[in-house]
Amino acid sequence: GAEWCIAMASLAAMTQAIVEANVISYGAAISACKQSAEWQQALALFACMTLAALEPDAISYNAAITACEKSAEWQLALA
Repeated sequence: GAEWCIAMASLAAMTQAIVEANVISYGAAISACKQSAEWQQALALFACMTLAALEPDAISYNAAITACEKSAEWQLALA
């Protein structure tokens, strides 16, 4: 369950460092949230992608949808 915390911290550190977060790093963080059933964090990261002018890919979409599904928030997955 702590993987999502590590992923969130890593992503935050990337945004403060010279390393620029990209679709792959966001997708990895969303996937970590999915594994821990942290659907709210997964959706927040997904929204941050568009704010960062990044186009979510199929992996990001799938991870966000699965995070909602695993937490019985399937209605959000359809929105």
